[in-house]
Amino acid sequence: MSVMKLRSYVVALTFTSAMGVGAGCDVEESEERPLVESEDEADVADDADDALEPRYLAGDCAIAYRSPGYLITVSSGSTYSSPWVQVSAGSRMVARLHRRSFSGGSADIRIQRWNGSSWVNYLSSSGSGARKLVDTKASNAGQYRIQIYTSSAVGVPTRAIFDVVPATCTGLDTCFGASGKNCEGFPNGSCSEQNDGQYRCDITVGANMHDSCCSANQNGSNCGGNGSAICPAPAGSSYKNPYTCCQAEWDHAVGDAAAFRLHKFLLDPVKTGYRRTTLATTVVVGGKVTAKPLPASGANPGAIKAPAGTKLWLPDAQQGWCASGSFTSNGSDATCN
Repeated sequence: MSVMKLRSYVVALTFTSAMGVGAGCDVEESEERPLVESEDEADVADDADDALEPRYLAGDCAIAYRSPGYLITVSSGSTYSSPWVQVSAGSRMVARLHRRSFSGGSADIRIQRWNGSSWVNYLSSSGSGARKLVDTKASNAGQYRIQIYTSSAVGVPTRAIFDVVPATCTGLDTCFGASGKNCEGFPNGSCSEQNDGQYRCDITVGANMHDSCCSANQNGSNCGGNGSAICPAPAGSSYKNPYTCCQAEWDHAVGDAAAFRLHKFLLDPVKTGYRRTTLATTVVVGGKVTAKPLPASGANPGAIKAPAGTKLWLPDAQQGWCASGSFTSNGSDATCN
């Protein structure tokens, strides 16, 4: 993390992931801006040092560009402008902002476009409270960036990210792999917000499975749609046709939570999972529905495996869900070593 003290605000850039090249949209990030509007902006542009990584390979959506995860603390009336990126016409652009909700104050995010002589606002954020979103398509090829601005004197951590993906990529999932809906968790509160605006969430094998299944079947069981999606029942299991997609994965997630087969993991609420994203592949072993964890690929972190001391269902542990690769069995369960 690099910290740059500017006149009116502090910008801390946490380089969590960066740029790749994906099918469907061409991007080119510039480390120099076509126009420097102030000395403050020049400092930010000069210090930006985004690393290149392979493209995001999870599922069917290849992220063409993902900015670093910006952790920004701003004071009243100040703005932060990111480095610009070259975007092809028709590409989907997603800018997300999360302001630590229990700290008060307000902040917004917008996408700007270079018109040849100055930066102009392309689209500003919608939504209320701590979470703001801009989700749009580039009408023309050009240079785009995000800008964060505040109307409050309360300077609190504000998280933001800027993605460019093919227009065919759908979905806006967050806290992928955590129990419950996005970063909201279950009603009893399985995700808790931290001082820096990230969330510490309950992670289960079943949640990895269910999120992966729902990413491919938005109308699957408890996927937020209408529940009408029909799939073949998992072969070799006790499930019968007609079968609602993702039912086995949902049952696994509920069972994990009820048996406290879970661990905590820190997640960034602005990191978006596009459809399709896959963390786990459902399999049936000895009549039991379990899953194989998928490894990281490019900017995709892969399955969220369990650390030492975590209780897992034995069939899951046998499929490699312990981060260490070893476990101690105890009846129908296991403990990761």
